[in-house]
Amino acid sequence: MGHRTKPPDELDNARVLGYAVLDKNVRHSTQHACMIVGDKVLGRVPCLVIAQNNRAPHDILLFFCSSKWRVIAAAVCKSVTDAKRRAEVEYTGSMSMWQDVA
Repeated sequence: MGHRTKPPDELDNARVLGYAVLDKNVRHSTQHACMIVGDKVLGRVPCLVIAQNNRAPHDILLFFCSSKWRVIAAAVCKSVTDAKRRAEVEYTGSMSMWQDVA
């Protein structure tokens, strides 16, 4: 049930650039929730990943993940900075949680 300390090097055909494991201090804003899965707004997820699309390297992806790094939803962003800012809108406090992958 717990999460791995870090995600695999690749998720959904994209190279992982960074990740955040969201602790209880990160506040999920349903007012600013922006991800829809099926016909429902995606609730709080425990992990976020920023990745570079292998098929379209100019695309930076923000993945909303389970505790086992299963991708539940994804958003295309302009840059890593843009992805972090987008995450911060929905997950206040996540900005300081990001870990870069070497």
